[in-house]
Amino acid sequence: MAVWNAGVLGVDLSPILVDLSPILVALLVALLFFLTRGFFTRIMMNGLRRLARRSETDIDDRFIDALENPTRFAFLVFGLYVATNILSTSVETGDWMDVMIRSLIVLTLFWALFRLIGTAAALGAKDMIANVFGGAMIFLNRLFDRGNWIKTPDLEGVVEEIGLIATNVRRFDKALVTVPNSQLTTGPIVNFSRMTNRRIYWKIGVEYRTT
Repeated sequence: MAVWNAGVLGVDLSPILVDLSPILVALLVALLFFLTRGFFTRIMMNGLRRLARRSETDIDDRFIDALENPTRFAFLVFGLYVATNILSTSVETGDWMDVMIRSLIVLTLFWALFRLIGTAAALGAKDMIANVFGGAMIFLNRLFDRGNWIKTPDLEGVVEEIGLIATNVRRFDKALVTVPNSQLTTGPIVNFSRMTNRRIYWKIGVEYRTT
């Protein structure tokens, strides 16, 4: 208290300390938000993941994972917003601080939006990429050719066309079935057209008096 009242070397420090107190408080608030952003994000993401477990697919989990980093950054931006409000009550910050906070908010929103769009695009392209790779496996491994009689666990018929994404198979009832290539490469396929030998079962009925 003696230093506070008398100052240092006869200089009254009370006005300087009073002017610095809002800056120190703002810095402490910003530091607090910076250190706790990971803890806050984990609590929020864990709550969202518990809700997502009620769904039967993992699509919700993909979107939640995409929002994790933008959420962590948004919590930090909110801390900067609180700190600038503390400063503006006693220190002239100018318009540049307000413009910076608004820019960070817009950046966070666009970041989250692009992450969601990227995740949605990746989920939509997942099946197409799997079908393309499936078509490549059919061509490279020559699993079957046009005109082959094939059988899968769900389908039996003659191959009419092999495409990059799907294969057309004509069933014996003359119905045309379009099958994604990924389904044809992930399950067993019986190719009757490549049989080396054929076994034929004949049932011949005879009378008991036949000798």
